[in-house]
Amino acid sequence: MKLLMRLLHSLGRFFNGVRRFLTNLVFFTVLFFALLFFVFKDDRVVIDDNTLLVLDIEGVLVDLPNYKSPTEQLTNDMFSLDDDTLETSIYDVLAAIDRAEVDHRISGIHLQLDYFQGGGLNHLQLLGQRLSAFREQTGKPVIATGDYFNQSQYYVAAHASQILLHPEGVIDLQGFHAYQNYFASFFEKLNVNTYIFKAGDYKTATEPYSRDTMSEAARTQSSLWLNDLWQQYLTDIANQRVLQPDALSGRITDYLYALEAADFHPAQMALQVGFVDRLASHQEMREVLAQASGSQADHQDYPRVSYRSYLEAFDPVQVPQEQARIQVILVSGSIIHGSSYPGATGSDTLIAKLREARLDEHVKGVVLRIDSPGGSAFASEVIRQEMALFAEANKPIYASLSATAASGGYWVALGADKIYAAPSTITGSIGVFGMFISLEDSFKQLGIHYDGVSTTDMPLLDAGKNLPATAALMMQHDVDRTYRNFTRLVATERGIPIQGVANIAEGRVWTGRQAKQRQLVDALGHLSDALTDLATEYEIDHYWVDMPTVEKGSLDYILEQLLQAQASITKQLVSLNVLSAAPSPTTRIPNSLTQQILRKQLKQLATLNNFNDPRGLYSRCTECIEVF
Repeated sequence: MKLLMRLLHSLGRFFNGVRRFLTNLVFFTVLFFALLFFVFKDDRVVIDDNTLLVLDIEGVLVDLPNYKSPTEQLTNDMFSLDDDTLETSIYDVLAAIDRAEVDHRISGIHLQLDYFQGGGLNHLQLLGQRLSAFREQTGKPVIATGDYFNQSQYYVAAHASQILLHPEGVIDLQGFHAYQNYFASFFEKLNVNTYIFKAGDYKTATEPYSRDTMSEAARTQSSLWLNDLWQQYLTDIANQRVLQPDALSGRITDYLYALEAADFHPAQMALQVGFVDRLASHQEMREVLAQASGSQADHQDYPRVSYRSYLEAFDPVQVPQEQARIQVILVSGSIIHGSSYPGATGSDTLIAKLREARLDEHVKGVVLRIDSPGGSAFASEVIRQEMALFAEANKPIYASLSATAASGGYWVALGADKIYAAPSTITGSIGVFGMFISLEDSFKQLGIHYDGVSTTDMPLLDAGKNLPATAALMMQHDVDRTYRNFTRLVATERGIPIQGVANIAEGRVWTGRQAKQRQLVDALGHLSDALTDLATEYEIDHYWVDMPTVEKGSLDYILEQLLQAQASITKQLVSLNVLSAAPSPTTRIPNSLTQQILRKQLKQLATLNNFNDPRGLYSRCTECIEVF
């Protein structure tokens, strides 16, 4: 017994020593990096004369990037859980261009788009317009360089004064498309039973789970809004470039003819039809950029600054707390019941923000920025009801529709005094559906049986049992009733006769300019237009715009500072030739084809995770998928 006690005592001392060692190791590691941070900490970025502003945009343009804490990033990198899709705020990029426009030290802009993955056409249009304005206002060059330009990259590059393409590169314009996976046969093989309830002939959100192919209604409707977006894209490109007549026809015969004329050399073809201004090697690109900077420096060392570092060179604007402000509140991702999380806006979280803004005497108005395909019908309605309370507080609330504001996203917008949409916004999809999945037959096939007793004969909604006929009847009636409420709401809020609503509802999807023609929105414009008009109409002077920001915890802030310190130290050691240069930690290598295919399948199925409506009723546009 004494021997056992000694052994346990020794083990206790050992583990206690290990605990103290690990605690001290963490403490001194943090202290070490903190000290190095202050030793090697960069002074503020110095902007020299004749500096090129580099728009090295990475990932996808969004209103506000989803925040991932440093611990989440480290975990994802360690276990390869990240989907490698970076997000960049469009407003950060625009802010850099705006500052550069009045900064005499900036000699021009370099569009470095190798790691740019695109975004909604509304964001591309906004960026393109701002680049064109920069050129017109300053007369300074905007130069785009690339080994390859995909559709989104080329749209931005087309607004440059000069486009340089690598001789082995290609311009890849495939047109807009909307494809998705269909799982009916897959579910059938697994003996999974799906029960579909919908209102609206064009409400095709449930088709991927009940069919193997796109229905004719979905094909007709999707073609209508996709073609409108594509015409907007082509018109914008044609307005920026002098092209051969058939360069943008989209006909494979025209493409092959142009390719044959260039001896089947894609880059040479791009030059001949007018897509680019010059074919240039990397060395030649650097020489052009050095010349554009206007400096006398060697082409390897011409002054340039990334737009992110450029923004950090300016002091943040200090705004008095008591100054009047217009608050921008973001609705992003699926609309769900409950609390928000990355990729989804929860009704409880959003209502709390709306209520806080309504009760804040310094908030003179709100613009709800909506970038959502919809979701829970219940959550959408309670959010709209909260917005209706702004009228009682004599405060205006406008809605600004981003890339997508459809179904439940549009339902929420109906609570606003005025609705703005970009010409390329995807909206509408006024319809309702319900869906129930039963695994009873799947379980039986595996030898698992589900049985029990109940105190009533009310139908039980349980994935372990097939749906009773009475429950199916009740569900369809509930879907129909919710759809009637939705259409009546559209008629009331938009001043459209109920029969007129029937002609534009039924689940039909519209672009922003199509929606304007059908009275679904009040005006075409971006977020800045909604803000300006709200301030003008309600005579709000001397205000500042309170934009949404990422909320970080104190631990996240400390970890971010340490990561920045590590990056700063590495940069200093590279400059001293102690370390060789390494790629930026934010730079991601594009996913392999296998990763892209697998993630696409899983992403579509993962949509089901956001189906948490208390009544199982949804107003969501699943066909409003990424088309860029």
